[in-house]
Amino acid sequence: MAFCALFTRLLSASRPQKNGDSALAGIAHTIIFWATPEDALRLGAASAAANCLAGSPGATRLGHIRRLQNEIRLETIETGPEHFRYDSFLRSSWSAQEGVMKKSIGDNMIPRGWSFEQGLELVKKAGYDGIELWLGEVPWFQMNTTDTQVTELRRKVENAGLVVSNVSTGLHWKTPLSARDPKVRAEAIRIVERELETAQLLGCDAILVVTGLVTQEVPYNEVYQRCLDAMQQLTPVAAKARVKIGCENCNSEQRFLLTPREFWTFLNEVDSPFVGIHLDVGNIHDTGFAEQWIEMHGPRITRIHLKDVMKKRGRCCDTVYTSLFIGDNDWPAIRAALTKVRYDGWLIAEMEARYRYAQDQQFYDTAADMDRLISAKL
Repeated sequence: MAFCALFTRLLSASRPQKNGDSALAGIAHTIIFWATPEDALRLGAASAAANCLAGSPGATRLGHIRRLQNEIRLETIETGPEHFRYDSFLRSSWSAQEGVMKKSIGDNMIPRGWSFEQGLELVKKAGYDGIELWLGEVPWFQMNTTDTQVTELRRKVENAGLVVSNVSTGLHWKTPLSARDPKVRAEAIRIVERELETAQLLGCDAILVVTGLVTQEVPYNEVYQRCLDAMQQLTPVAAKARVKIGCENCNSEQRFLLTPREFWTFLNEVDSPFVGIHLDVGNIHDTGFAEQWIEMHGPRITRIHLKDVMKKRGRCCDTVYTSLFIGDNDWPAIRAALTKVRYDGWLIAEMEARYRYAQDQQFYDTAADMDRLISAKL
């Protein structure tokens, strides 16, 4: 009965001739495939709201529906049609501008000694739309951080006028899914499960995973099979959470899935809409060209990490990675590829080469660079 009442309110809140059909289609699809009333209501509202953006049902973008679906709250629908309006909902949603990519940056970039709150204030002032939270790399977000504490992190993010773009982790470099030791592999699986759990609590729909590490002791074929087994084990967990696992391309550092074709084959074998690629355009450096990866993987891209790369390391540097537009990436080609595949998701700054002084300025400079990339003024 409660579902029927909420369903009636949702339809009455929709503009009858424009959004009612979209809401009905979204709800019907959800009932067929997902079965829970809460999911049905969220997708119904998101479908109607996305239809507002598109202007016509045939132009509705799936990406908008998915992101709006994560933004909508059931209590908003429960207040009834007198309080629920799609136009006000769209104004408050970060997804309101059709086709506009959004900027995020990792909380592991916050200068040492700063609090989470200070970092959020800087991120907002610098012009970002969201923040990437790194599990295990910052004091406020660890494996032993409780659900209550994670929920409090979300509150702080939203109070700062931001959203969580995704959850990432570097824990798999020391605890790989491809380890020979089954105890290590079990720990690695638990890390991914915790990422999925916290993503739900934080209101985002994607996580980053380093799938496996090829070493002299652990050869490629072993790594491939163990990573495939791990992803197939985790797929039902991700589907239940409605959160996508983005396998990051770490290329040379990982010595695994070095080409876009290899990565494509791997994802085909996993065979799940909840496992895709978290594409890092800098990590490709001496193993290919970022624009080709974008064109090949298009709809499977869950998020994009942005950094530039010096393909020939100089004596002055301890890393090949650098700030945007300084390195050897072909940024006009990358931007053209993003347009070609109609990517309108999150772009996340990953600044591995840090300013020695005035570290807060790097946040502003990087945001300005990202704006130039988004606007294609290169």
